[in-house]
Amino acid sequence: MGRRDALAEAIPQTADEITAQWCTRALSDSSAGGVVEAVTVEAIGTDIGFAGDVLRVHLTWAEQGDGRPPSVVVKVPATNPMNRASAEGIGAYEREIRVYRELSDHLGLPMPRHLYSDMTPNPAPWFEPVVIWLFDHLPMAALALLTRGALRLMARSRRRYVLVIEDIPDARPPRQREGGTTEDVRNSLVVMARFHAAHWMDQQLLDENDWIMPLDAAPRMMQAAYRNSRQEFLDRMGTAVHDDTMRRIDAVQEDLPAILRRLAAPPWTLLHGDFRLDNVLVRGDGSLVVLDFQLPRFGRAANDLAYFITTAIDACDQAVEEELLRLYHSTLEHAGVTGYSYDQLVDDVRDVTLVLGHSMVTTAQFLDLSLTDGDTSFGDELSVRTLGWLDAQNEGGRDLPRTA
Repeated sequence: MGRRDALAEAIPQTADEITAQWCTRALSDSSAGGVVEAVTVEAIGTDIGFAGDVLRVHLTWAEQGDGRPPSVVVKVPATNPMNRASAEGIGAYEREIRVYRELSDHLGLPMPRHLYSDMTPNPAPWFEPVVIWLFDHLPMAALALLTRGALRLMARSRRRYVLVIEDIPDARPPRQREGGTTEDVRNSLVVMARFHAAHWMDQQLLDENDWIMPLDAAPRMMQAAYRNSRQEFLDRMGTAVHDDTMRRIDAVQEDLPAILRRLAAPPWTLLHGDFRLDNVLVRGDGSLVVLDFQLPRFGRAANDLAYFITTAIDACDQAVEEELLRLYHSTLEHAGVTGYSYDQLVDDVRDVTLVLGHSMVTTAQFLDLSLTDGDTSFGDELSVRTLGWLDAQNEGGRDLPRTA
């Protein structure tokens, strides 16, 4: 076996590289030494995944026994070169593996069981601090070029990653495009609030896991991406972008570092980073399972909350929005959080929604969002949904009732 074949056997990156022999080795600890005789691999989540490819591997065992599941889920890096480069650049694959290996037992979220993971060592651990320093110090015009150049460089990465987790075949995935049911949305917010409460101002967590980045890391990178992508965003979205809303997003571009500093300041908590309906499974008994831990950060809880609401449901009337925010806040308080008022939460949600509008412009710089279902891409649908919330805020200076 040549060196390249040996590497592929050790850390598969495609469906063809996942063999019965590899599964036998990868699952040896959890299967009490069971032997996998055959595998069948199918892609799942192909219409919503950007940063990685998700595969369900059906297993045929020589003998059945405890810990020998009929199937597992295997996550590997995206085959799309642009998305792979962007995920590599922010350490998404390594961070998710570390979440499963190091935090899953006390994360405070219902999540699939970690069965196996592996990755090749980072050949340049000094690279990320250098890039962050450059983004903090170079002029904006140079940063716009650096952003494009960094993606091209990361596309050449030869690092390999694989994550094997429990398959949950009885679970129903809520569909992001259709929006969630009222029960899905409310149950998800309760799970989110309990997760945030479990890590509220948890300094020990950060001290022991310095790879979890603050929300305001490298804001000038996002400003450079905005500069690169603004016109393309306007051309792509057309009449969906109202002039008043675009003026508000442009104002965020100027103030982004200050806004993110505030949203990263105390009281902060551990953030999931991509808490949306497509990353939540609903089991037959109604309980939830949360997926996709590639973007853990720390900052104000409203970062997860506003992202979830604006991407889960279309812009709605104030009564519905207020009911969801009050449900989240009351759950947070019941879980023991004090000193974070409902009014503070509303202010944070408003700021986060503006930042989300800004990120809708910059995302095309880093990800290929062309996955489609019909005539509209999934990325554009999320953009339209977020823009709808910003438009609703524009109408008559819309604001939520404050605490009496």
